Amino acid sequence: MIPHETQFAFLRDAHRFVGCAAGAQSGKTLAAAHKFAKRVIETYRAQVNAGKRGNVANFWVVTPTYELATVAQRYLRERWTNGWREKRAGIYLECEPYPGCIVKFRSAEHPDKLVSEAVDGLWLNETARMKADAWRGGLRMRLNATGGWMIWDTTPMGQNWIYSDLYLPGLRAGDREHDAASEDAAYRSYVWRTIDNPGVSASEVEQARARLPASFFAREYEADFSAFHGQVWPDFKKEIHSATKLRASDYPDVVLGVDWGFTPGHLGVILVVGIDRVKRRAGVIEEYAHDGWTDDRWQDLLVSLIEKHPVARVWCDPARPDELAGMRKRISIEVDRVRKSSGHSRMVPIREAFNEVYPGLMCIAELTHTGGLAVDPSCTTTIRQMLSYHWAKGTQHRGGEWQDSPAKVDDDTCDAARYGIYSGLRRTEVSGR
Repeated sequence: MIPHETQFAFLRDAHRFVGCAAGAQSGKTLAAAHKFAKRVIETYRAQVNAGKRGNVANFWVVTPTYELATVAQRYLRERWTNGWREKRAGIYLECEPYPGCIVKFRSAEHPDKLVSEAVDGLWLNETARMKADAWRGGLRMRLNATGGWMIWDTTPMGQNWIYSDLYLPGLRAGDREHDAASEDAAYRSYVWRTIDNPGVSASEVEQARARLPASFFAREYEADFSAFHGQVWPDFKKEIHSATKLRASDYPDVVLGVDWGFTPGHLGVILVVGIDRVKRRAGVIEEYAHDGWTDDRWQDLLVSLIEKHPVARVWCDPARPDELAGMRKRISIEVDRVRKSSGHSRMVPIREAFNEVYPGLMCIAELTHTGGLAVDPSCTTTIRQMLSYHWAKGTQHRGGEWQDSPAKVDDDTCDAARYGIYSGLRRTEVSGR
């Protein structure tokens, strides 16, 4: 890596709590890995020189989920080629780059488990995806006894707890958004855009600018902390995106997006969705939205849709695995019968949808912006809900939220569309799904 000017300043900075807010693919994780490795050896050597032996120093690398730790692990393996010496502690990975220097990889998914030991240094990777309690209720306390340090990196996700707890305290006079009342001498924050990374071509960034709505581009590529407000998909227009009758034969693949209506006031929904991964487009072909239906009625409908359409996959709301298991058991019998009667013996996989909310919202935002999304005029509930779908007011002040969130009202078809479209377009990116 050849750092640019802002990365050099970040790498050299000696403040106790140092962080970078940066655009996607801007080199933030790699820069943070280099800084973390440098501070680990500095702290370790200081402890050894002070006469400490045995368990000399203890460090944590914390990611929003354990699955997201793989990139951080890869970068540190590259730095500690001759001294990785890894081992497992339950599901968690630990390594010992130097004798008596322990680096542990932890997940922030359950903040109440980030307890029990003092830590000399922390690296919080993709911090904006963590819950506020991970820092406020757990990780910050791990540094009390040692006077330890912390490095953080993230792509912004609105004015959530990162903005108030870590970002604003680290700004100085002359920095954008500097707030003298929030400034703290122990903190320092740096910001750089995707285009600042010399390894990313300007044409790639400009393609993203054309592909994404302005608000999503500003957050993802320019490290903008602005909170979302108003419509989630402001580019969606009935006269543009719902002007043509759709057919399943218009698309290479057909999937179903399923959102269960478990709570009062929420519809159960199955959407028939066409997917074209090559041209990156999708269409909502049919909608079925009902209140108060029994499991049997939904299962009967699902069988009939699989018989009617060449369904490649069924992408279901993952919130109720017990319901999903029950559906699989019955549908496996019915679908097998349907397929055999029509000359096809292949089963239709029924899967938990990819449920990363923000990437799913951005996927549909991109499609509406580029004209890659269509909704059949008959899908009146989907059209109405997509037009009214809006960000919840005040999400930036909620603290415990991972990111800006849509209001949970009149959103059932929007969720089903996200399950079907995002999962359908993403499927080839993840093996086995």
